[in-house]
Amino acid sequence: MADVDREKYEKFIQSHPKGHFMQSLKWAEVKSNWLNEIITVKDNQGNIKGAMSLLIRKLPFVNYTIYYNVFPSWTGVRYT
Repeated sequence: MADVDREKYEKFIQSHPKGHFMQSLKWAEVKSNWLNEIITVKDNQGNIKGAMSLLIRKLPFVNYTIYYNVFPSWTGVRYT
């Protein structure tokens, strides 16, 4: 999460119609035994247009598992 503005990310997730508490950084803190990575897509002005939170965990016998439990929040994308 080196170049992700945490405050902007939280505001985006909270205000987006597809935002969900399980995409919040606070949820990632609850899942403390998982690594959290945030993916964002920004426009030319630096505004977040899409985002998702990934939870990553090393599991026995299967190496790593990546988990996201709700659809990512993308502006201008229709889910079908």
